[in-house]
Order: sequence, then structure tokens, then C-alpha cells
Amino acid sequence: VVSYLGALCAVSLTFCAVRAAVGRRDDEEVATAPPAWIARATEKLAVRPQLTVATLRALLALSPPLNVALAMTSLRPRDHLVGSALGLLLPIAVWILLSDVLLAVAAQVL
Repeated sequence: VVSYLGALCAVSLTFCAVRAAVGRRDDEEVATAPPAWIARATEKLAVRPQLTVATLRALLALSPPLNVALAMTSLRPRDHLVGSALGLLLPIAVWILLSDVLLAVAAQVL
């Protein structure tokens, strides 16, 4: 629970800090066309923001570039928080289980 809450606080604080420092970008401000995969992700972010954030978090977890990229979109903070809360469940659970296994193996070796 502590790991999960810490991860959620970390991504939320980064989102808020980048949003406050840089602000968000509107589509009109982008001078060059982004790569196709970024354009598709941005479109999905506008249609289903929480599901898109949850999927990105499940795949990339605490990735700093993802935090900055999400903060620079028109994503609402509430959608970011809900999507991050859902998406971080799986990676945090995997990390906890792997650390338990590694600790058990280390205890047997020592």
C-alpha cells in the first residue's frame, strides 16, 4: 500500500509541477506534426482519457518522459489521477512480488 501510494503521489506531483511550470499545450501551438503513434495516442487521450492514462501507466509505470508528456496535454488532473491510480496497480503488484521472490532467494543464499 505504501509503495502504491508513494508511486501515485510521485506521478501526481510531477504532473502538477510540470503543468504549473510549463503549462499545457493546445493543438494549435504545435509547430511540427508529431509522429503518427503520438498523434494516435493524443487522439485516444481526448476520447477516453482515463483508460488511455491507465494503459500507458500499466506499460510505462513511473516513466518521467510520460509524466512530462501527459502534463503538457489538455488532460484534466482528475482524469490523470484516476487513470494513474488504475494503471499503477499492476506494475506495483509485480514489483512487490518480484522483490519478495528476490529476498527469499537472497535469504537462502546467505
